Amino acid sequence: SNRTTGDRERCYLVTPGDREQLITLRSYLIEHGAMSASEVYQVLNQVLQSLESLHNQKFRLPTGQIKSQIPHGNLNLSSILIATDSRPYLERAFKIYLSDLALWENLFAPPPRLPKLDSIEQDLTALGHLGFYLLKGRSVNENGYSLSPHERFNWEEIPQLKQYIYRLL
Repeated sequence: SNRTTGDRERCYLVTPGDREQLITLRSYLIEHGAMSASEVYQVLNQVLQSLESLHNQKFRLPTGQIKSQIPHGNLNLSSILIATDSRPYLERAFKIYLSDLALWENLFAPPPRLPKLDSIEQDLTALGHLGFYLLKGRSVNENGYSLSPHERFNWEEIPQLKQYIYRLL
């Protein structure tokens, strides 16, 4: 992020820190399998809090333009990082981190690539799919095709979570 102060321009760098201790949601599912309904709620709520903050921020783009309501635009099982606190006497708790924001990932995309028009609604739809994948423990079926939350036979009996995910979709 750049910030202009007087005649000088400042740049801020966000470093990985202890990122090597984090894994992607994709790796988590491979290692641990499906999440329980309460764990899925926990992940969805943390991502929604991060998205709410992101969607309400104002950013100064390299062109000097100030843009508000920035969508993440790249939510998937590989762009969300998870840290677990699995002390035996506590219910499993997660810390969720969003990475690979489309605005920054596509910043240096070579022409003639047209910029994809991401939206807040697309973020919520992507999050609905992610919640479904976490509940199922995978994103594809045995034949390698994407699982669809719109097919009734893909759901176990969890009506509240199903309704919550459908509202996101």
